[in-house]
Amino acid sequence: MKRIEAHLNPSRLDEVLEALVESGIGPMTITDALACTIPRRRRRARRGALFAESSTPQSNLELVLPDALVREVVYLISFAAGPKPEGTLFISQVETVIDIRTGDVCT
Repeated sequence: MKRIEAHLNPSRLDEVLEALVESGIGPMTITDALACTIPRRRRRARRGALFAESSTPQSNLELVLPDALVREVVYLISFAAGPKPEGTLFISQVETVIDIRTGDVCT
């Protein structure tokens, strides 16, 4: 099994979710976060004072799925993220998954 973690621009999250749900992919976890982008510092005014902004909003999407679906999900996320996609995909190996409620073990 593999774990896919996608860090995406929040404006593209709905399109990515729609593509995954239409393909029957799920369940998934979605979180909102701030990405620290030190090289691209912007200056913003807040309460009349200028300050450097070094973080940008992003949406994180996490999935755990069988190895056979990884290529399809990577394609769906990349295609749904738009013509000039911004973001990062992390793919890692999952050794064991244990359902807390039932105790079922999946390897």
